[in-house]
Amino acid sequence: MSQRSLPKKPAVPATAETVQQLINRAFSVEVANPAAALGFAEDGLRQARACGFVDQEAIALIACAQALSRLNRPAKAIRCYDGAEALESRMADPVSRSKVLSEIARTSRLRGEYERALRCNAIALEIRERIGDPLLLASSLERIGSIRQEQSEFEQALAHHFRALELRRGAGALTEVIKSLHNIGAVYGDMGDPATALGYFQQALALSDSIDDDQGRAHALGSAAGCLTKLGKPAEALPMAKRAIAIYRRLNLPVEQVGMLHIIGEIQAEMAHPQIALRYYQQALRIARAHRNAGMIPAILQSIGMVKQAMGDVQGALSSYTAALEVAEGCGMRLDAMRVHEQLATLCETLGDYARALQHYHERMQLHDSLLGLNRIRRIATLERRKVLDDATLERNELRQRVLQAEQASDGKEQRMQAMMLNLTRRNRALETVRSAMEPIARSAKGETREIVSKILGHISSALDAHTEHRMFEEQFERTHHDLIRRLRAIAPDLTPAEIRVCVLIRCDLSTKQIAESLFASPLTIKTHRTHIRRKLGLAADANLGSHLLSI
Repeated sequence: MSQRSLPKKPAVPATAETVQQLINRAFSVEVANPAAALGFAEDGLRQARACGFVDQEAIALIACAQALSRLNRPAKAIRCYDGAEALESRMADPVSRSKVLSEIARTSRLRGEYERALRCNAIALEIRERIGDPLLLASSLERIGSIRQEQSEFEQALAHHFRALELRRGAGALTEVIKSLHNIGAVYGDMGDPATALGYFQQALALSDSIDDDQGRAHALGSAAGCLTKLGKPAEALPMAKRAIAIYRRLNLPVEQVGMLHIIGEIQAEMAHPQIALRYYQQALRIARAHRNAGMIPAILQSIGMVKQAMGDVQGALSSYTAALEVAEGCGMRLDAMRVHEQLATLCETLGDYARALQHYHERMQLHDSLLGLNRIRRIATLERRKVLDDATLERNELRQRVLQAEQASDGKEQRMQAMMLNLTRRNRALETVRSAMEPIARSAKGETREIVSKILGHISSALDAHTEHRMFEEQFERTHHDLIRRLRAIAPDLTPAEIRVCVLIRCDLSTKQIAESLFASPLTIKTHRTHIRRKLGLAADANLGSHLLSI
């Protein structure tokens, strides 16, 4: 998109209002019809240039860029973004300048350019602090907080969202207060603390009910349902999620429907209804594709892949993950691409295809480093050793010794622990699934068939009750984390053995659900342990337990 490609004069007399209407129409149809959006944006850009509306020219360039991106014309889109940023520095009106900066930041974030997004938002924040408008200031704080959340910088994210909440409450903007409560709850959810997140979503729900805000009510219901699912209460979550989807349908909000259908699918999966979960996921996928909502498609395809993998459909899972990766990479969604690489690597590792697993881990870590600047490469190192052992038979003895030495290090120990826990959990799940499937057969079978099936069920029950692997896990646990256990007992002598195990697993970066599965407990029990651990370690309610344990 260049200035020379546009006529110098508008086809119709232009005003600031008509230009803004064209730009708004471009943004409103961008997802469903990017070609039409480009037409509206070009008309707005033509008229803004002809009339000298610099601020609207910049916003029109951003609208052109977004439409061009969806039409897979990245080179022209980048020129439009650069043009908008160049215009921004010429603006005398601080409100207009901050608005353009915020739009550039928003679109940069969608493209995964977090540094540029943060820089533009930081400049907009400085401008709005000088202006003194609390709602504009809160909007910039919210945007920065959301980027920090995506970068896993949760403490900074909370600081920005809490400040935005205070400003919005002071201004009496209750609809905006509901947004801030949602944002804070979402950060706590990403921190692995669904109970605290649920509290903020319930506050948002109560406030939405008090002002009869249907959209805020639906959002709060859906978010609360997600938290209840994570807390092991899917039966309580399901009616809330269905209330939310009914509101979104009544309001004709297809994008929000996609997110809610995805949540309902997760609830059904948690309730061990994989076929029903798949139906909801596929319905969400159809709506997302129909409305060209590419932002949700990778997450939905990942969920479909996980359900198929759990059902034993490995090829179906592989196909879904691959499709998710193609969409994420095609749209520049690096965070989603990173997550899909992780799933593909784990699946390939399970299948014994270490070369492909290693490739996906490498690509995942490259994205991880570019987005978050972290260098945790334990699993890659392990796969590299396995690949060398498979390929270099002449050096097998020497490499085997290296593996044994590496496994004595802390990282190797943690990986063995995680592998043992996951294998034990998967083994018991598989046995439970087989037993559940065979019990109806045993009841209906007769004669010799019934006797054979009963014997098989007896063997399965014996295997589940033997706890041999569980004793091995306990012994390995004590050997692997002896030093940390000793330090924990010195700091907090009243920690119980179960609480110490939870501390170690939190330090290994396991989620509450994974810890519950590893220790054969419910997520609610693990949440109770976390509360007791915080109290015994003397931590404040807003302190990050995982970070504190890493410092011990």
